[in-house]
Amino acid sequence: MEAILSPLFGGMLLGLAGALHCAAMCGGLATGGALMFAPRTPLQNLLTLLAMISGRITVYALLGALVAASAEFTVTMLSIQPSLVPMPWIGAVMLVWIGLSTAGFFPAFAFPNAGVTAVVNSADRMLAPLRRVPYLAPYATGMVWGLAPCPMIYAALFTAALTGIGMSGFLWMLGFGLGTVPAVLLPALGIKFLAHINAGPFAKIATGFAIAIFGVATVLLDLPVFNAFCAPT
Repeated sequence: MEAILSPLFGGMLLGLAGALHCAAMCGGLATGGALMFAPRTPLQNLLTLLAMISGRITVYALLGALVAASAEFTVTMLSIQPSLVPMPWIGAVMLVWIGLSTAGFFPAFAFPNAGVTAVVNSADRMLAPLRRVPYLAPYATGMVWGLAPCPMIYAALFTAALTGIGMSGFLWMLGFGLGTVPAVLLPALGIKFLAHINAGPFAKIATGFAIAIFGVATVLLDLPVFNAFCAPT
């Protein structure tokens, strides 16, 4: 049970810590995406949003499994002893960097967006037939949304890779996606206080330091939720 809860809750804490960033970046995307399907009632609007968010989280979880399994395969192929890989410390440094970059003190953790955009366009073409199916259309749109370029996602995937096990990476990104749900859903439902809070510099600094403190805690506190970064022996 601990093997499931540790990465799940670890990723969820990271998602919650970056809630203000998600509200500013994805709240508008959720609103626009929902309007594409012209919901007639508030319930239909909510169900459309939840379907889109589910598609987004599905992609996050699958990408988490992919990067963690790739890291596991690399370690195995290079015959590296897992116990010699300082996963907790690497993970802590990565999370501190994410936090301080969110606060504006370090450069943002970002990859070249041209390659990511090409992947998004390819996925959009492949998933286009699903968007013609009434009940699958919002979910398919959410899957494309999950591939959208975002420094926070890059960082979360990097930390998912450090778990070193495909299932742990899956759970880490599943938790991360669940942790971002309130920040994405509330602005799309017309609750704007998160976006207003994010407009001030204090909120970004507070969010950044929350993520950085979480990173430091992974190596200073012996809590089960941080065991996702402990390399298997």
